[in-house]
Amino acid sequence: QVFHISTLETFNKGALNVLQYLEQQIPASNNNEFYEKKLVLNEMTKSLTVGLFHLWLHNLQEFLYMGGDAINKYKKNMCHASCSKILSLFKEEEIYGLRATLIKYSTLVNAIKHGIGPSYDDLSKNYREFFYPSSFYSITDSEDFLVEYAFEPLVTPDNYNELYSTLLLFWKNIPQTICIDFNKLKDFK
Repeated sequence: QVFHISTLETFNKGALNVLQYLEQQIPASNNNEFYEKKLVLNEMTKSLTVGLFHLWLHNLQEFLYMGGDAINKYKKNMCHASCSKILSLFKEEEIYGLRATLIKYSTLVNAIKHGIGPSYDDLSKNYREFFYPSSFYSITDSEDFLVEYAFEPLVTPDNYNELYSTLLLFWKNIPQTICIDFNKLKDFK
């Protein structure tokens, strides 16, 4: 678990440097530069969010597959299982009420990766915070027109920070012993 926390912390340091550079070093002296800055910030924040989530998910898959002393022919199915399937193995008290936030970001990551489709529709229906209107990405121009320049889904640095905090909390609180019903793994593909 310490390794997983350290890996997340290292990733986060690099991500924050990227976001800080975009905020501080890219000029935004006119509307076009401002729009471009917000567009790039959204796309970079999406990329960092996807990377962070996948780092956590791959570490979790490996942790569950390699850990423990159980030998079962279905155990390898965890290596390719989705976030929701893996989380279904845990009791709610084992993951400290983090399931809803982890599912939200799993849906976001899938919508970013795959574009319009089931995950995007689910995101649009259930997680409107990733869509316009957005106080972070919307501005009113000099002619009082509302300008929405970034591409949906919208991911702010606050969203990235929420995911990072959730993943750290997950690893810090995961129990030392987890009992898994291997019969559930039979259907994981």
